Amino acid sequence: MGERLVDRGECSELVNDFDFSALKDLRMLTSKDPDRFRRLVSLFLASLEESFLSIRKGLDRGDYSSVREVAHTLKGTSANLGALRLSSLCAALEQSCEDRQLDQVATDVRNLQEEASRVKAILETETNRVK
Repeated sequence: MGERLVDRGECSELVNDFDFSALKDLRMLTSKDPDRFRRLVSLFLASLEESFLSIRKGLDRGDYSSVREVAHTLKGTSANLGALRLSSLCAALEQSCEDRQLDQVATDVRNLQEEASRVKAILETETNRVK
């Protein structure tokens, strides 16, 4: 699947399951303090890393309830930043944990990690665009 990053200018659009209008709205809210936008994105990226550590620990302990809780939290924060596919994958992981579909949980985590890398690249690019 070819990914496409586009120069959106002032338009908002959905590209590869990423809603850039969510970032545009966040930039507008923080327009008087561009560093605030960067800090918010940085906090999300740090929480993303922390979420994966928590997921790994939960899986190691067989604690699918805690993995489900982490996926639920990440689902909401991802959607707020426009990472719609990441949010959807979190919902899938949440459901797999609830249903105790252990093979599917492993697949969901791999998919989530791949998408998180893509989202991280998008957010870093967008952060560098803020003046």
